[in-house]
Amino acid sequence: MKTDLCLLNQASTPFDASRSCWAHVCPFGEHPWVSADGKETIVQVIDQAAVENMARTYPIGTPASRVDVDHKSMDVQNTTEASGWGKETQIRDDGLWVRIDLTTHGLPLVNGKVYQFTSPCFPRDGLVDLGNGRMRVTQLGVIALTNDPNLRGQKPLTNRRSESANPNTNTPKTMDYKAMLLKALGLPPEATDDQISAACSSKGATDTATTNRITELQDMLASRDLDEHGITDADQRTLLTPSLTNKATRPAALAILAKSKPATTEPRQPLHNRQGAPLPKTGEQLNQGDDTAKEAEAKKAAWIGNRTNELKQSNTNRRHQECFAQAEGEYAQQFVK
Repeated sequence: MKTDLCLLNQASTPFDASRSCWAHVCPFGEHPWVSADGKETIVQVIDQAAVENMARTYPIGTPASRVDVDHKSMDVQNTTEASGWGKETQIRDDGLWVRIDLTTHGLPLVNGKVYQFTSPCFPRDGLVDLGNGRMRVTQLGVIALTNDPNLRGQKPLTNRRSESANPNTNTPKTMDYKAMLLKALGLPPEATDDQISAACSSKGATDTATTNRITELQDMLASRDLDEHGITDADQRTLLTPSLTNKATRPAALAILAKSKPATTEPRQPLHNRQGAPLPKTGEQLNQGDDTAKEAEAKKAAWIGNRTNELKQSNTNRRHQECFAQAEGEYAQQFVK
């Protein structure tokens, strides 16, 4: 199985003494992947949520952080010899970068331009189904040196001494939404939830721009919660988002999400990011099997949604979030044993 690779830097200066280089492993974008037999097609989605999850979960210091050649070490019949080791991740404007410490085996392969690209491997249990054959990747596995790239938009490895010596060149970017919210409200880092809530109400009444920004950040937090729990159905996300953005109903909503577990599937091989078989005709999608757990969750969401609308229609002065919270409680009393 094959997916994208990253272009190595053809630097005019030699590697520094540490033999470290930065690799643009996962560029932002949507990258098609097709199985070797041409029967399975996936569009790999690498967005901000994807790189944040990969940076947070990258297995530094474990065998999975090795860098091999053409993913050969994934075959039990081949050697697990490492050409390098991933030591650090950084999120930049163009995607996820990994600092690789090359071994005595890998250094001549890169320095001698034997290999000029890299290929990330995405474990299947880290894929989040976004629908229509689109999968967000949230885990990064073994990286391979290769000359058969699939991912597009990668930049050369940065091996120059002048860059590694510049502390501002590789400054990582992370998205701390709570910190951004506190900054927008003008609150200190130690502010409590009650203080944040009061500030939101105050700011919202006087500053439309700030209110819009607060709402946007709250929606981003809710979207992350739904992504992490594998909720991809649009109707479910629409119903659950108001509860996740409301302080009073957020704990109950998170508790419901914690109880939902994605259905298990039979183990399959991870996605290797080297170029593979030709892509199938446009419009062909990955066949999906029945998912009992998701169907049950969809029915639950539909019941709560219908009940919420009934309560809202019976008393138009009530807020949607209040009706939603009541509907959740009634569902729990009637159906949860």
